[in-house]
Amino acid sequence: MLRPSGDTVFARSHAYPGEPIPASALDSAIGRIVSESGRDRRARALARERAPVVYPPAGVTLGLDGTTWVTLRRTDRGTPVHVLGDTGDLIGTLLLPPRSRIQQASMTHVWVTEYDPLDLASVVRYRVIRHPGTGSGGE
Repeated sequence: MLRPSGDTVFARSHAYPGEPIPASALDSAIGRIVSESGRDRRARALARERAPVVYPPAGVTLGLDGTTWVTLRRTDRGTPVHVLGDTGDLIGTLLLPPRSRIQQASMTHVWVTEYDPLDLASVVRYRVIRHPGTGSGGE
């Protein structure tokens, strides 16, 4: 994480339980970029070699209070989010409703856009409640 001045605020590594990218999805993505011609076979092999093995995080939101909200890939149950404190340590996790996206957040509130089955958007504010015994954050 960097300050606007370019100074490093924190640098942390976290275990990432990413969802594996299916071979069919990888083939489809590479096919859109590189043609099937013999000349491009090497490029296809290189693209496959350098492609990630898991889906990346879906988004990052910088909180109003120095927190960082890392949104993971949406599942049928909802959208998992990891919350990092101002030092980059994991301080909590949460599961947003399925079809929702964080717009802004802090350790007291999370503002999301939620979409109904007709894709009509609503802005919803959730209050963050910390559970006792979970340290400085919560689930």
